[in-house]
Amino acid sequence: MVSLRGTEIRATEIWKIIARQKYIPYNGDLVQTARGLGICLGD
Repeated sequence: MVSLRGTEIRATEIWKIIARQKYIPYNGDLVQTARGLGICLGD
């Protein structure tokens, strides 16, 4: 996987990304913004 760290583009192993899951509130600002932009979240 490719990731952006600051202004640097790096190759990152996908298992490292998966191991650091972040949970956000179901009706939080990020979810509402995504829905407002028309992004489908699978629900």
